Amino acid sequence: MKNILSLFRSCRVCFGADRNHGAKKIENYHNLSELTNVFVSSSREFFVSTSSVIQVRKMPSLLSRVFGNLLLFSIVGGTNRYTNKLPASFSPPALQDLFISGQSTNPWTGAGTNVCYRIPSLLRLGDSNTLLAIASERLWELSETSFCSDEAGSNIVLRRSEDGGETWSDMELLIPTGDNLSERHSFSLFDASKSTAFVFSNPDVTKTCNCTNEYYTSKDGGRTWSDPVFVDPDESGVYGMGLGHGIQHSSGRLVAGMRHICRNSCPADFKAKSIFSDDNGETWSSSDWLTAGTTENELCELSDGTLYINMRPYQGWEGQKDVRLVAYSGDRGSTWGEVKPEPALIDFGFADEGSVASDPKSNQVFFLHPHANDRSNLTLYYGHQDEASGEVVWEDGMTTVYEDEAEYSDMEVLDPGAATKVGVLFERDSYDKISFGVVHTNTVRKY
Repeated sequence: MKNILSLFRSCRVCFGADRNHGAKKIENYHNLSELTNVFVSSSREFFVSTSSVIQVRKMPSLLSRVFGNLLLFSIVGGTNRYTNKLPASFSPPALQDLFISGQSTNPWTGAGTNVCYRIPSLLRLGDSNTLLAIASERLWELSETSFCSDEAGSNIVLRRSEDGGETWSDMELLIPTGDNLSERHSFSLFDASKSTAFVFSNPDVTKTCNCTNEYYTSKDGGRTWSDPVFVDPDESGVYGMGLGHGIQHSSGRLVAGMRHICRNSCPADFKAKSIFSDDNGETWSSSDWLTAGTTENELCELSDGTLYINMRPYQGWEGQKDVRLVAYSGDRGSTWGEVKPEPALIDFGFADEGSVASDPKSNQVFFLHPHANDRSNLTLYYGHQDEASGEVVWEDGMTTVYEDEAEYSDMEVLDPGAATKVGVLFERDSYDKISFGVVHTNTVRKY
């Protein structure tokens, strides 16, 4: 491991790592998977700094992945993926590319501005066929470090579908980065009782590490949006950053997960929590922070009304390594039980965000995450709530959604009550695209 760290230090200049992964940060990478991801992004920066945009778009999927996987292969040996057991007749879902990185033609950015799309959120509006696909539009020229940096000024953009994902509207600007060039990410919720969609974002994520939140609402299926409403963290406990989407519990409560930090260069304090509202979003409250080492997360409701939260493990977690972390709440997210490792779900070396969705009526739970030792082989896992233990049990069958490089994701059950169709929205190919597809779960389910 020391030799590998030395290799990275010696190559920082030639691969651009001095701009995005300085020596102090490299010291914090504790395993080969994390180093692989650094190597991938660093090799990408090399091409960004010496090539045209068209060339950059072509290079990462080939050379940066080769560099990263060669590093892991040379040290560990063998493949870094796991085999998914699938019927011979199964084929991955057809994909629609909803957000494509490169030179923007959007009027709000200006023609020719280089952009990168990340952090997808997929929201189904109640029992309708309307879907909102939301993403962070990172402005390359506003990055102080490198292409697609987590700390670039970002807009929040939106595409709509009214036919369950068959067709999509043109891209629209939902939330601008603003004069302060905030690094915006978002998460969403839908209140079916009021036909109201919520999109939360951090309005002032700059160098101050201010992780306060505001939200925008739409009452017409995402066509128009309100002015922002600020959520006072002192009164509500709403502070940090959420990903993906939250849910409306069967009781009517709106609930979502958050992590404590909103900027990677903020002081490390990796903890997760839930936020909730019992008055249709007029006021908000939160749980206490969960144990150290919990971070990016998403939650869902189980068949008996219990809430289940699935979390990415990170620095500070002292339990079993390389697996996901989970916890359960019997009071709709007001409090949470013990955080436990989930051995059935791998997360090698703090590897990636993951998304969860459920259909309480049919007792089905889904988890979407790379089934690999890196960010590749995006896989849909199948589970259900065990009647005796009350916990989620994961099954042997799983679906390969995308075999090659895939990163952050979100998903929604498209036919509640049956759960034979799951819509997936995910980053792929070194952040070149955010794509949507539908997995037909009845072709592979064993339960």
